[in-house]
Formats: sequence, C-alpha cells, structure tokens
Amino acid sequence: MIDLSVVIVSYNVATLLEDCLNSLYTDVPEGISLEVVVVDNASHDGSVELVKQKFPQVFVIPNSENYGFPVACNQGWQRTNGNYVFFLNPDARLEPGAISTLLTFMEQHPRAGICGPLLRYGDGSLQSNRRRFPSFKLALIESTVLQRYKPFKNLSLLKRYYFEDVPLNFARPQEVDWLVGAAFIVRRAILEQLGGFDERFFMYSEEMDLCRRVKSAGWEVWFEPRAAVTHLEGRSSAQDVPRRHINFNTSKASYFRKHHGMVIGWALRQYLLMTYRYQFLEEGAKLLVRHKPQLRRERLSLIRAVLATRLLPSKFPRPSFSKGLCLLSAEFPPQPGGVGDYTACLASELAQVASVRVLTGVRGKEEQLVAQTYRVVRPIKVWNWGSLRQVASYLEQYPADVLNIQYQSGAYELHPAVNFLPLYLKRKLGRNCPLIVTTFHDLREPYLFPKAGKVRSWVNLRLMKDSDVAVVTNEEDYHNALEGGVTASHLKLIPIGSNITPLEPLIEAEKKAERGKWGAGEDDFLVGYFGLLNHSKGVDNLLDALSLLKNEKGWKLVIIGGSTGETDVTNHPYALQLFAQIERLGLAEYIHWTGYLSSSETSRALYALDAVAFPFRDGVSLRRGSLMAALAHGIPVLTTNRNSASEAWLTNSLAYDNIREALSLLDNSVLSVALENPTALAEALRKLRTEPDLRASLSSHALAFSRHFDWQTIAKSFLEVFSAC
Repeated sequence: MIDLSVVIVSYNVATLLEDCLNSLYTDVPEGISLEVVVVDNASHDGSVELVKQKFPQVFVIPNSENYGFPVACNQGWQRTNGNYVFFLNPDARLEPGAISTLLTFMEQHPRAGICGPLLRYGDGSLQSNRRRFPSFKLALIESTVLQRYKPFKNLSLLKRYYFEDVPLNFARPQEVDWLVGAAFIVRRAILEQLGGFDERFFMYSEEMDLCRRVKSAGWEVWFEPRAAVTHLEGRSSAQDVPRRHINFNTSKASYFRKHHGMVIGWALRQYLLMTYRYQFLEEGAKLLVRHKPQLRRERLSLIRAVLATRLLPSKFPRPSFSKGLCLLSAEFPPQPGGVGDYTACLASELAQVASVRVLTGVRGKEEQLVAQTYRVVRPIKVWNWGSLRQVASYLEQYPADVLNIQYQSGAYELHPAVNFLPLYLKRKLGRNCPLIVTTFHDLREPYLFPKAGKVRSWVNLRLMKDSDVAVVTNEEDYHNALEGGVTASHLKLIPIGSNITPLEPLIEAEKKAERGKWGAGEDDFLVGYFGLLNHSKGVDNLLDALSLLKNEKGWKLVIIGGSTGETDVTNHPYALQLFAQIERLGLAEYIHWTGYLSSSETSRALYALDAVAFPFRDGVSLRRGSLMAALAHGIPVLTTNRNSASEAWLTNSLAYDNIREALSLLDNSVLSVALENPTALAEALRKLRTEPDLRASLSSHALAFSRHFDWQTIAKSFLEVFSAC
C-alpha cells in the first residue's frame, strides 16, 4: 500500500512546478512509498512536457481546459492509492522534514482528518494560514474595500479570524477551524467519505468548505508548525487579476449561501457588488482629476469586469466522466485468467483520461502497486443474488459515469445474477444509475436449473438488451447477437488486445539464455503454446501433431502458463486428460512446462520461441487474448481456419463490413490449417521450420496487425462508446 499520494494542480507555472517537484523528491523520507500526480489545467507554457521529460515517475493528467481547482484536485486524488493525500500548490517548496513531520502527526492523531504546515513567504516571513470559520459580520469586512481603512484594520474580529489572538507556539500543534489550501495532508478515508472537494467552487473557499465538512463529520483539522513550507502565493491566479477578483468573491458568496442559507448568501453578494460600485465611483473621481490615469483606467476596467458577472456562479467546463469509470470483473490479477488480464490492461489505459475503479471479488490478494493508476476494490465474496445489492450499494456510495461489466459466465461461477444487474441497478438507482456498458467475452450461457433449455440463452440476451450498450469482442458473437434480436445500433464490436505487454525484443545472447532454461539446443525448433488449458483450445490435437514429429530431431513444445484457472470447472479434467495423453504418447521429454510466469517473464518467453501454435477447435477468432499476445510479439503463429458457418454469413451480409476488414488483416498474419487435423498441424509445423522467409513474413504481418489492436486504440473505442450515449 502506498503511504503518501501527492496531488499538484498546475496552471502555467512550469518553472515553479519544477522547483516544487525537486523539493518534494528531496524531502521524501526513507521507507515511505510515494506517488505523485500532477493535474495540469490546460497550461500553454510547456508544463506537461517538462514533467514528462524530467520527472517520468510522475503521473500527469493533461486537461484540455481549465476545469478549476476543486475539479482538478478531485481528478488527482481519485487516481491515487495512498493512505494520505497531500495537496500541494506548484508555487510551494517543502522545507526539510516537512513530509515526515506531517505523516508522523497524522499517525499519532487518529482523529485528525486534515493537517497543514507552517507557511512562509519567499523572504522567510510568516504567512498566515490558520483560520476560524468566518461570521457574516466578518465577511462584510475581510478582503473588502473596508479593510483598507484604519478603523477596520485592527478589529478584534479580524484578529480572531486570523488566529492572532492565540500566540503561535512553533513547537506545539494547534487545532483550528480551517487551513489555507496551499499545502495540507488529508486522510484518504475522509475524501472517500465526503467525495472530495465541492466542484461548485471554481477557485477559493473550496478548502474552507472542505474543512467545515470534515469537522461536521466528526474529524479534526490541525496546524503543525514543526513542518514548514515556503509558499510564493498566487502565481497562477495573478495571470488574470479580474478573474481572481471574480472567483474570490463569487466563491465567498457561494460558501455563505451553502452554509448560512440563501438569504445570507444573497445579502452578501449584494453587499460585495455595492463595494465594487463604490470603488468604481472612487476610481472614476480620481481619473477625472488626472491622478495616475493609466492605473485608474486599469482598475476601472477590472471593476467593470467584476460587476458584469453580478458575482453569480458561472457555468465552467467540466471534464468528461467527472465521476469516473467503474469496471466490474469477476476475475482480476493475481487471479489467472484472460478476462482479468483484459480488465487490468483496459483499466490502465482508461486511467490516462479518467478516474477508474475496478470492482471485483475477494479471491486473490489485494495488490496495490505504486505505479498503478486505478483503484481495485474487492468487496464481493460470492457471485450470487446478494452481489446485486453489493454492487448497487457501492455505486450509491461512489457514483460513476459508466459501469463497464466484463461478462464471461464462467468467471461468475455460471450464476445468472449478473445477467440481471443492469435491470436491478436501473430500478434501484433510478436517475443516479450510471451508463451500463457490458463487454461480452463470450456468450456461454449461465446455469439456471436442469433442462432450462432456451431460458438460458434468454438470460444472456436479457443482459445484452438491458445494458445501454453491448460490446462483443469477435465476429461470431456479433453475428449471434444480431440473430438473437439485438439491434446493430445497440451493439459494438471492439476486438481485444494483447494481455501481455511486449518488452524490447531479446538480443541473441538473451534469447539463447532463455532457451537454455528449457534445455533447448541451438538447432532445436521451439513451438510454444500460451494460455489456460481448455478443451476449446485443442491442445490435445497439438500433442497428436507433436507425436508425429517426435522422431525427427530437434522438436520441442514449450507450454507457457498452462494452468487450469479458476473460472471453468471443466478445465481440470481436461488437463488430466492431457497429462494421460502425454504419458501414452511418450512425449514428456519433448515438452517443457514453464508454470506461472509474470507478464514480463511471459514476454521474454514468447520472444525466445520460433513459433506458436493455437489449434482452436472453433477456429481462429478475434476473441483470443493469447493469440493477440503472440501476434503483438511478432511471433509466427500457426492456428486453425475459421469455421465454414461464419465464412458464409461474413461473406453475404453488409452488416459485417467492419469485421471483414479486421479478419482480412488477421488472415494475412497467421498460417492456418483445417480444424481437428493433427496431420495438417504437423505438416504446417514442418513448413514453418524449413521456411525462414515464411516465418519472417508472418512476423512482419503480425506486428502490423497488432498496431490496429493496441490498448490505446481499444480504450479510445470504448471512450467513443461511453461519450456517444
């Protein structure tokens, strides 16, 4: 688990941002795991490029527009995993020991929800950041034209607001009402509980509002003077002074409306407008007597801009998917399985543009990685009817713009509950129900009861039709969905990608060393099989083909992974059948089992092979993640022809134009043979071994094919689906 997440919201302060990040990484104590997110609000000074170049470990969210400070803060913390979130302005510099002091305080004070350091100006003088909540009377004076005049400068009301009535003890923390938001640390539990910052504020008063809600929820806000931060103050807002005045006063009125009522909020807004009208008359009179005319014109222009807004909250741009995306999957790493790997790859890519949560079951240990850009939540113990309530409860607590269900009936233990999830959520959540997009990894039917017959296929169609959009991953499922009555406008085809990220190809010495682990000689021809052991994948046919080749010198089969997984109960007996077949055919010495490999280890193993064989019983298809992984590595692939039934409807219907293009690319990227034909498999393997030009051609076409189905392209396709609804 990450100890500390740092969120920095930046706007056109590239140099200051660099200094801030340098001070941050200098101050990180040993033994503290840290992640940093920079949210850039559409800077045009090269801030994003600077961070990516000089701080590659930082996760950057480059907004296309300035969405305001609270929105950006929420974007940032929702992408993090730390127990504590440190909100830090880009014009701030951490003084030595600041992080460790703040973290130590939070650990020792379990009721502390927020803790902030002592702030200093650039010249070393103290910057006031302790505050009490303002009264309406104080709001009429503080930061208005009245505060310029001597009778109002030293009011006890102001001294109390700024905590000047309590002497500062540099060695003693102090509980306060709220803190200036240039730098403070917040418990993640509180952000989760309250939903983060109120996005109705654009800038200013949002930290006061957060602190008030934190205290109302029973937590404490503390000032820790033993931690210090230098704050250069206002470098972003100073770029547009009229807008700073507008934002400050609009937020001030909005805060009082929210916490003191509509009448008080309206009265304060009218009063603030009156102060600007007074200043307009004052500046106009000075201009008439030619007193610093240029300055007067600038101030009059500023005041006119403020008055034109009437200090009413304006609509400002909001990011797409501001609530975030939720992916529901019954399996997820480290639990083995293609659907879980698919979900992890998709979540990682979608997290580049939106906040992402993966909702899954408790099987498999909780695994939060520092580099992970999305959150994994495992509340569901068993996939049954009770899981519907659990998903609904989670979405009530953590609303999302989109729920993307990853559906494979075996992963949900063949229980039909998930098939009724869209219908349940729409009735339970009503208008707060997210857009529901279901990705069908296959159309295998759930178990209902003996002799359920057509009812089982009806349950799958129920899930398709109740979802706002149904996504299928291959041509056969697309066809079956249309045949089942799903309209083409309701259905999208998005092929899967490789669930193994390719590393850099191995150099010859590395390849030789990898092959040596498997006992392969320099002249041996290594054929690989990658994936779970499942009857549909035809591994028994591959073993029969190997038995036809074993008397020829130099053949070896490497089975990468080769586990049975946890989602299909038929896999285990099939594996036992394979072991018996290996024994019967005398193939043990020709086969090497790698066992479970990590993604990077699998990538290295694939690069060390001469070819990969996938003798699928149902023919080559876009839905096979293991096939996509081999192609992404540029490994020559031997597989089986598509079945004749699919060829017929693919050829005759205009509805499949887009699919035909993808399949044409696939056909040029693999060598295929007839279904259920070990002899043809053996002949094709000989052909691959003896024709290096064929292997080179297949490798080149495989890499070209994979560029059409990388995860960035897949994520873009999903985002287009999400946005179109």
